Amino acid sequence: MNFPLIGTTLRVLILERNDISDAGVQTLSKFLDSTRSLIMLSLKANNIKISGITHLAKALAVNHQLRYLSLASNPIENYGVAQLGKALKVMMMEIIFITK
Repeated sequence: MNFPLIGTTLRVLILERNDISDAGVQTLSKFLDSTRSLIMLSLKANNIKISGITHLAKALAVNHQLRYLSLASNPIENYGVAQLGKALKVMMMEIIFITK
């Protein structure tokens, strides 16, 4: 999938409270696979569950530029946190927000 409207220099993406859910995160993850400029991503309150977190974690495992990630108010559960933990081992993440 191409993202022609999103340039290679996009550094901040805030998609809070948009109910993008797992399907939206799957699409977003394809973008994260291809960009190296994004340093801040906020997905607060988007009804992201385990499936979406799994896709996001795979994308984060290859995108090492991201420094700030907010997943606050998403029902990702323990398994989702574990998936993120695996991806974050190889990243230089500075701030992560995960709350209920």
